[in-house]
Amino acid sequence: MAQRYATATALAAVGALGAAHPAPAQPELPDLVVLEVRAAAAGVRIGRCNAFEVLVRNAGTAAAAPTRLRLTLARPGLAQAAVDTRTLALAELGPGQQRVAVVSGVHVPEPGPWRIEAVADAAQTLVESNEGNNAHALEIASMLALCPT
Repeated sequence: MAQRYATATALAAVGALGAAHPAPAQPELPDLVVLEVRAAAAGVRIGRCNAFEVLVRNAGTAAAAPTRLRLTLARPGLAQAAVDTRTLALAELGPGQQRVAVVSGVHVPEPGPWRIEAVADAAQTLVESNEGNNAHALEIASMLALCPT
């Protein structure tokens, strides 16, 4: 009985210490999230250079320093060989801010199918609260679906 009392008293003391010393706060970090990839208003022109719009949001609690955004046009499937890749500067984004980045000069050689993937912080220069949500892809059976009528 005395042994149980001593153990219970020791556990209560440890619990009281834990309450007096809360866990350290998590550091404030940015979190760049690619929300959407879409063809620009002009649509897609087969055999020509095109523009795509990428919606990027900083879902973190700190500003995201300027970084690079990469957009890749590839054939879907196991190999996913890139046909065209473009990178551009992505300006600083404050916490909660979002912006549409326009990636121009993407050559679409034929109707498809295609996978268009955008990656924020492509060189992984930023320390973020979540490194797993920096990319978003658009899978298209045929680019003709994105062509203006």
